[in-house]
Amino acid sequence: MNRISKTDFFEMFSDPSVFDAGEYNFLRVIQSALLGRPAERNGKMARRSLFLQPYFIVKSYLRLRAFRKNKLSDYFKPDQKYLFICPIRFSKDPESGIEKNSYIERIVELLVRKNCHIHYRGMLPESAKIDCDTTISEWLKTRIPYGSFDRDCIQLIRKTFNNLRKNPTLSTEDLVEIRQMLDDFWWESRLYYFYLKQSNVSTAFIYPAYQNEAVVYALRKAGIKVIELQHGVISKGANFYVYPSALKKINRDILLPDEIWVWGSYWKSILLKGFEFSENKIKVVGDFIKRPDLTMFSSPKEKVVLVTLSTGTQSFFIPYIKQLYEHILRHPGWKLWIKPHPGDPNNAVYDDAFKGYELLEIIDKNTNIFQCLQKATIQVSIFSNTLFEAVETSTVSFCLDVDSKYKGFVEDVIAAGVAYKLDSGEDPICRMEELLHSHKEPERDIFFSTFSIPQVY
Repeated sequence: MNRISKTDFFEMFSDPSVFDAGEYNFLRVIQSALLGRPAERNGKMARRSLFLQPYFIVKSYLRLRAFRKNKLSDYFKPDQKYLFICPIRFSKDPESGIEKNSYIERIVELLVRKNCHIHYRGMLPESAKIDCDTTISEWLKTRIPYGSFDRDCIQLIRKTFNNLRKNPTLSTEDLVEIRQMLDDFWWESRLYYFYLKQSNVSTAFIYPAYQNEAVVYALRKAGIKVIELQHGVISKGANFYVYPSALKKINRDILLPDEIWVWGSYWKSILLKGFEFSENKIKVVGDFIKRPDLTMFSSPKEKVVLVTLSTGTQSFFIPYIKQLYEHILRHPGWKLWIKPHPGDPNNAVYDDAFKGYELLEIIDKNTNIFQCLQKATIQVSIFSNTLFEAVETSTVSFCLDVDSKYKGFVEDVIAAGVAYKLDSGEDPICRMEELLHSHKEPERDIFFSTFSIPQVY
């Protein structure tokens, strides 16, 4: 699978105005297609795209579809001015054992729950007991007739696709990915617009805004303000943040949020190194995520090396952990903990890979990370937010330098002072012992300042 990184993408398209289509620029949509390769990943390489058919066929098909089965529901209540658009990711609260969405809980409390509509972009597991109003799986039952929104959107994505067809740097497989992404963009945006235009929503919170461009487009067309909530690490190595100066060549709407809310001044300083957000669009609102009190898990340090995993990094971590385990065996009394990422659907591969490793424990993915950090003496990760969360837990953190594509992230983490660089062959226990006399933790407040919600319209 030939995923195209941010660096490669801007080398291919040094003038991103090629993605202009009327008042919008589809840079982020095309970037999502070439990075994520959804058609190849989901086996859609041969699927036909309706948006390329003549308008009378599109119109007839959608009208027939709506006539055959048209399920309409009034999902939005009149008082719901605020919309929260969330991925299927939540965890059990360590105090109550109830499933909660820590990303939005504090903001919803301040805005008052009855004023908020909570929507999940996926199908909730049958066992899930999470507070929400709707899911996209419910909305997908609706058959929406053809309208002016469709014609306008199809014109935009046709223009984009026809321009890119002529680009010699794109392979046949690349064009298939782009075509499928544009088709998905239209289907998804028309669904969200259909419901949003009927609501009283004035402000929508979304995380992340990237790879959700269809939703941002629908919100934009419905006249709703879009606020992105920081959901993880922001660094110059990130694919959808800190864009290069080539972005200055675009004077169209590239489907960015109207504002982005970040946890602390550090994250704003990183974003300002890029060209996608002006300073007034970046709001330092503090740590809005409902994290447990660090003292809640206060406990003596143990001889534990904690490896915190990121999604989709099995190819790096499995061989590395096997190598790390050999170091653990040379240090009596030490053990190894593996903390899977709660959002990775492929965590089972770690269970298979490490059967029989007596000094290795795979921690339940829903275990609160602070419970692990308070006990672990050492943490090793690649690009996890836990490197920042470990500040003030007295854990010595290392950022694993394993692949050039993460170079920007590694550089930012080292510069921030939250972790030390670790080569894959190094023994982290020996490194920790060498560093202890000079180790100092930065102030937590620059990364996670006190939460204070700004005025929301």
